[in-house]
Amino acid sequence: MKDLLEIADKQMKIGIFLMVILSCVCVYSTISVKNSVDELNSNINNAKLEATLLYPMNVINYGLNEASSTEEVLNLIKKWHDDEWGAQIGALQTVCDTSPESLLAIMTAKDQVEVCRLVK
Repeated sequence: MKDLLEIADKQMKIGIFLMVILSCVCVYSTISVKNSVDELNSNINNAKLEATLLYPMNVINYGLNEASSTEEVLNLIKKWHDDEWGAQIGALQTVCDTSPESLLAIMTAKDQVEVCRLVK
């Protein structure tokens, strides 16, 4: 009977040890899956943002391609605003609402603030 209790005790310890190992594997797998899902969601959101900004940035870049100075850029945008050029102003509004920092590729931070203020 004593031998049977010792065997049962060893089997219980082995079972508990295996359950702890299995629990660790499950936790690790869950964390890995969560990280993968978070990364995938981040990539999807970045792709959506890029897709949202592609057309507006092309409209803006095309409209400003002849401007050679900051003053010319601002004057052109003011002209678009005054003449109610819908595509250009709409593109600027979309960029200013979605990702104003995207404008920093084509103008200074000060001008970006002024342009976004102007088209709001």
